[in-house]
Amino acid sequence: MEERLTKAIGKVEQLTVNDFENKLKLFFTRLGYKNLILKQGRNKNEINVSGTFLKNSRETKMQALCIFSEEEQNKNWDELFRFKDEKLFIVSLRQQGKKPNFKLPQNAAYLNQELFMNYLVHFKLI
Repeated sequence: MEERLTKAIGKVEQLTVNDFENKLKLFFTRLGYKNLILKQGRNKNEINVSGTFLKNSRETKMQALCIFSEEEQNKNWDELFRFKDEKLFIVSLRQQGKKPNFKLPQNAAYLNQELFMNYLVHFKLI
């Protein structure tokens, strides 16, 4: 598994932004989210994803922020954390093995590069 992860990280570092958007779309689809909308963030180093999940005839909304740079520590998280009734994801592709240096709300999940690669390998997306 470790060898597959090493290969996956090498492949992901070579992806274009469009390729990566496709991987994100496939990833969130495999998690069960639909009606996905991907938009480039305020700068070219991030992608915003939104979608919905249907469970027990109830629709739950999702927001995700995917970051490609080390700018995570300078981010204003209040903008993302204002979505109190939605599932939140933060995908940080440049934070190998690091934990976030901010407190996550209960409705948020943080995926660093290693964890995200595990998902991509598990779902056979890379």
